[in-house]
Amino acid sequence: MAYYYFDFGDADKRTLDSFIRSLIVQLTTNLPKIPQDLSNLHARSQEKNQEPSTESLKGALRAILVNSSKATVVVDALDECSNPEELVQFIGEMRSWNTGHLLLLIVSRQHFEGADELQEFRPIHVSIQDEVANNDIFKFVKETLDKDPKLKYWPPKVKNEIESALISKASGM
Repeated sequence: MAYYYFDFGDADKRTLDSFIRSLIVQLTTNLPKIPQDLSNLHARSQEKNQEPSTESLKGALRAILVNSSKATVVVDALDECSNPEELVQFIGEMRSWNTGHLLLLIVSRQHFEGADELQEFRPIHVSIQDEVANNDIFKFVKETLDKDPKLKYWPPKVKNEIESALISKASGM
């Protein structure tokens, strides 16, 4: 199993290459030996003293997935990727590989660049933008404002304004 979070706050973690590299590391960590394709890629990179290309990384990941009996990949915050359309295209490429058993769970906001292309995968949509999520968010915000050493002494009026502003724009996120 591999999990990747496209972190809006970290530009280095919003690229296709960082996604592929992370999957390679996670999917090979517990293998008894390093796959030959990955060893070859590492050796070529060392010889040339340069990072492997995106295509080389894709090839290494493909070899790992094709040779695994089962793989689950969780993609969180796909919409925060620096190029979501490129990522959606790559996910389609991954699905076309003859991988045996590849399970994908993709989490994203509903509307983003590339969302239309995801529809061809016939996704199952589960919305978390509902009242239950908003209640959890409200509880978290309230508890933070009440217990945080820097915020707990703020005037109640200011805390109420913060709560209102955050909750009104949360939309389950």
